[in-house]
Amino acid sequence: MKLVILFLAISFDSASQIWLTQSIGGSSAVVTSPTSQFVIDEHRNSIWLISDSTASVIENDGTLYNFSTTDLESSMTGGNMKFAFSSDHIYYSIKNVGLKTFDAYSPQFVFGLADIRELFSDLDTVFMVTDNVLQYYHPATGAVNTFVTSSNGNARKNGHTYIDFGSAAYAVGPFSAVTLTADPTYLTSPMNDFTFSRFTDSIYVGQETGISMAYQEQVYDTITQNNTTNMPSANVLDIRFDMNNDLWGIFGDPTGQPFAIAMLSATNWINSYTNVNSPINFSNFQGLEFDTFNNLWVAETFKLHTLNSATTPGWLNTIALTKSKINLFPNPTQEFLSFESENPIAKIELMDLSGKILYFSQKNLSINPSIDVSKIQAGMYLAIIHLQNDSVQSIKWQKH
Repeated sequence: MKLVILFLAISFDSASQIWLTQSIGGSSAVVTSPTSQFVIDEHRNSIWLISDSTASVIENDGTLYNFSTTDLESSMTGGNMKFAFSSDHIYYSIKNVGLKTFDAYSPQFVFGLADIRELFSDLDTVFMVTDNVLQYYHPATGAVNTFVTSSNGNARKNGHTYIDFGSAAYAVGPFSAVTLTADPTYLTSPMNDFTFSRFTDSIYVGQETGISMAYQEQVYDTITQNNTTNMPSANVLDIRFDMNNDLWGIFGDPTGQPFAIAMLSATNWINSYTNVNSPINFSNFQGLEFDTFNNLWVAETFKLHTLNSATTPGWLNTIALTKSKINLFPNPTQEFLSFESENPIAKIELMDLSGKILYFSQKNLSINPSIDVSKIQAGMYLAIIHLQNDSVQSIKWQKH
């Protein structure tokens, strides 16, 4: 059954940057927990949350649709639904059923194919990984063709295909691939992710010891803790490029548990967010995406977080979390940074944009505290305000 909800509009202080949090799953307005996939359709700027057999989509204007197993015809055994998008079609697969289109939110069977584990697209062609084989479907011909042997972990853009069959490789033709490990600059640690640069056909490979960059079969550079600063860890679980082609990493501890996200600026990792300076519970982390207006979205199992920006959708509202109004002044400032809050403040952290903590206090805070920042160098900083009602707000401020 389809449910349509128009999210309420809220206004923001353009000088602030605040995390907005929406409950999802269960009895929430967005009923689907994205345990199978969290993805943004950049052709339509819609946000998809997908489980094994249900899905929810938030359209560009804030309209929400929740799709049940009946809507998706996904009650058959198999589950593990995956979605992929082209300019003309919305595709989805059910593991042991096959491929379907979901244009106008109406399912249409395309063909049966067992054990679809992965689904992605390149222009108007859909690629599927089934039983260690990469296959593709082109809607103009209606044919399904086998391309190359592969396991999970694949990427394709403008005809350039990268596969994982135990090692990263560049597919040069049907059943023919060149391994990237032949290049001496390639990191030899296990792989976690393939992601293309947004503006070029270069591939970035997230690995346990950093990031390798390649074009076709040639690895030409690496990004590691040895040649960058403030890299949260060497273990890069996933990579995303925002709309400005800035590289964002999702970082894991030695066991592979995600714990931080950060953006690479030249050779310095900045905008680092952990569970300390953001509301993200990384133990429930399901994915990170950017919409076409360059808003950052982070999905947990039962939470959807948005980092507000100048282009944050006007329809966005925090239904489950009531935000307290906090004023920070003067901004910019030279000597003192003062806070006005509707609710008592539990603690305040001041940090630079790389995540380095410059000030931390959690004792004897009044409802309107003031902090001496005269000894902090000029620049842009973050104030992380933890309220006694357990909500957290992040506000950018400038020191003159």
